[in-house]
Amino acid sequence: MRLAEGLIVGVSLILMIATSIWVAGEKVPKSYKTYTIPAGTFDLDVQIIVTEDTAFAVKYINENFDSTIKAPDLDARAVTFGTVDGKPPIVWFSDIEDPSVVQHELLHVTIDMMKWAGIELNEHTEEIYTYQLQYLTKQFYNQINQNK
Repeated sequence: MRLAEGLIVGVSLILMIATSIWVAGEKVPKSYKTYTIPAGTFDLDVQIIVTEDTAFAVKYINENFDSTIKAPDLDARAVTFGTVDGKPPIVWFSDIEDPSVVQHELLHVTIDMMKWAGIELNEHTEEIYTYQLQYLTKQFYNQINQNK
């Protein structure tokens, strides 16, 4: 009977280790956050993902954007993926500590949204661009501050 019990314990340990290795292969980053900036005037929500884990970010972006990006595409502090076929733009940040990087990416989003809406930047539309950038910035920081 002891041999059978030993085999059961041994097999159980092997299964636990194998399961741990398998689960580790499905790696979820230690920390990540996602946010959605509501569409507002323009009918496009903006998806935000914040994580230093570029492999996880690639997986998230590919699943939510029908994209085929790879980790080297995220060789920066942040990257914006503009709307394609009316899908919401996605912004990846490795972190959101530097407000100038956040503003930089939100300007990319603003320009992308305006192109999507057919609004060319000129002296007559400049205010629309700046209002949209202001809106995106305010919504972004409202969400960040709510989740602290």
